[in-house]
Amino acid sequence: MPSFVPRLATALLLGSGLVSAAVAAPVEVTFLPPEIPAQEVCVAKKADPDVVARWQAWDGASVPEGDPELVLRDARRLRDLNPTGNFELVDKMLAIVSKMPAPKVPDTAIDRINLYLKAGKVPQLRETGVIDGLEANAGALAPKALNLLSTLYLDGLVVKKDKEKGLGYLTRAAMGGNADALLRLASMNIGGEQVPGWELDPKLAVTMAFGALVGKLDPEICDRIGRIAREYSKGLVVKQDHNIAEQWLRLAADLGDAGAAWKVAQLHLESELIVKNNDSLLKYLNLASDRGVAAAQVELGKLYEAGALVPEDKNKAETLYAEASDIGSRNALFRLATLLESEQMIPEKKQAYEARLTQLVEMPQPPGWAFSKLAKLVLTDKGRWAGEAEAKALLEKGVALEDADSAQELAFILLRHRDEPGVFERATELLSFAVTNAGKIDPMTDLRQAYLCRAPKGADMRLAGFWQRTEDAAGNSTEFMDSDAIGALDPDADPIALAKLQTHALYGRPNSVAYYVDYLSRNGASPEMLAFWQSRIDPVPATVDALARQRLTVSPTPEVIEESIAALKQAREDGLPRAAVDLGSVLLDYFPNDAEKRTEAIGYLTEAAQQGSGEAILRLLPIMQAQGVSDADLLAQYHQAIEQRGDADALIFAASNTKDEAQRHDYLYRAASVVDCTFENTIKLAGAFVATEDDVETEHWLQVSLRLAGEDGWRHTAIADRYMAMGGEERAR
Repeated sequence: MPSFVPRLATALLLGSGLVSAAVAAPVEVTFLPPEIPAQEVCVAKKADPDVVARWQAWDGASVPEGDPELVLRDARRLRDLNPTGNFELVDKMLAIVSKMPAPKVPDTAIDRINLYLKAGKVPQLRETGVIDGLEANAGALAPKALNLLSTLYLDGLVVKKDKEKGLGYLTRAAMGGNADALLRLASMNIGGEQVPGWELDPKLAVTMAFGALVGKLDPEICDRIGRIAREYSKGLVVKQDHNIAEQWLRLAADLGDAGAAWKVAQLHLESELIVKNNDSLLKYLNLASDRGVAAAQVELGKLYEAGALVPEDKNKAETLYAEASDIGSRNALFRLATLLESEQMIPEKKQAYEARLTQLVEMPQPPGWAFSKLAKLVLTDKGRWAGEAEAKALLEKGVALEDADSAQELAFILLRHRDEPGVFERATELLSFAVTNAGKIDPMTDLRQAYLCRAPKGADMRLAGFWQRTEDAAGNSTEFMDSDAIGALDPDADPIALAKLQTHALYGRPNSVAYYVDYLSRNGASPEMLAFWQSRIDPVPATVDALARQRLTVSPTPEVIEESIAALKQAREDGLPRAAVDLGSVLLDYFPNDAEKRTEAIGYLTEAAQQGSGEAILRLLPIMQAQGVSDADLLAQYHQAIEQRGDADALIFAASNTKDEAQRHDYLYRAASVVDCTFENTIKLAGAFVATEDDVETEHWLQVSLRLAGEDGWRHTAIADRYMAMGGEERAR
């Protein structure tokens, strides 16, 4: 490709395009890219770490093989990355270039001057005599060197400021076709400054400068035409035109420039400066991604993850995020961890998820949320109790980084040890932080339950009431509704109740979604409305499970039973732990005389019991007793699961079948730290403590039960029965 620019002296001698008086605004020049077939012309830039690693391993003396221009290119990269830290290395690289075998040895004087300037070594630069050498040979200097001398004198860098001398060098550089000089003179003319000996119209000067930048079709062309794109984007010398800038960037991208491809994609992604074109967006986003631009890989991954503009492909998204994260993109690693989190029911994805979370927490500046997610994974894998110490250590680090989820999870662990000095206070402080500093809503429930059920000195009704009112005001209180309550919902009589339920359903709370879908079904909602809610249910196993249970409660017809069992099986396959319990219970409840289904139910309940589910163990209990299995034998069968991850019901069962007093106390304290604060649970816990010698803890749970009993006579009778068992008629009164 021939050079676009003849030497400007000819134009000046012909007197064409004389500069007018002050030009008030950037000139309007429509300089469009030439038509060049797409081809890999530009040298692909190596990643910064690769460049650094290569030259740090160099001995500083051996002559490299290859093109000296590539060595100079690396030297400039290292200079720009860290001019002070890499000064000696770059200086040696510039020196070795002159010893490399090549048809034409590059002049490194300009690069050496730029190195000293960027490193702030002005006195040392003067001592080298490089600038004096350039001036001594000024008559034979290339335009690029003349432009550098003009900059030094015009800006007073290294040498004493001398405008006349600087302008002389500048006009000579411009007449020689140097683009920087041409654009600087055009800018001066636009600003109203007349330059002696320079009469070229700014419009023509800009055209000549852009032509000079295009120049030859060589490996450096993309850098030069990128400059043209920047000038059109900035609009300081030439009138701003983002469409022309985009065309030049497309040319650079078609010639192999990865960065230009990403810039084109960005322009179309943002669609603020140009009209978006999805075909161009996808073409150049893929080009940039294929050439290893991490930001492009992330954006393309997001499209595949969402199924936007391209077919949904989570595996493709994962691959792109992984490639970008492996070359150092934090954002890609964040996206990858989040994607893998949603797929962790697949064993290999779960392994990858754990590996990426570990990578995140080991970063120099890790995100706090990575610690809470890794801690939850530890608790899931090892169990609530077996994984406590490891999870606690992770959560402490997350709390130090002010992560609200870490604070909430750590509070749960601390409440197991609420009687230790200061532990309850710290737990509630962490929960308060999660609410007040991070704006989380769920910890309001935890705070209410903490002050009501777990305060070491007994229920603090004032603070429990405060958090209950706060929770109510925030619309966060979880509603548990029976069929009659759902049937009584009336948008005219009580629109707030319905709006609250809908809000909780939109939050994604499984029970609320089930209740709201039940309400819609009863009240003739359109197929489109029901389809919308079904689309929110299908991806969430917990919601699928909740809806199946709700449908059975409302209308347990053979058809509903069959559909609910299918839904529960799907939820189980999708990784929901409690689905196995629900499956076993449904099969036992609705097919009590079907031996095959009974065997299937026992299989599901056994599966859940092996995960520490007390509900499953208690459903198995009468079945096993009928087969001659004692409670102690059943405990022995699931002892390890209960030790590692037993829930409150499982721990209470273990306590009731343990003779070791210390072990019983430990089981009950664990149960007390995780039990939901409802009357049914607290009275059960109080009854379990009656069998111990811990009267203080028994009294605590009986008093909590009394607070929760309200005016219900049967509840008061149950409390009296526990007092009778604990201390006779006087205490019962």
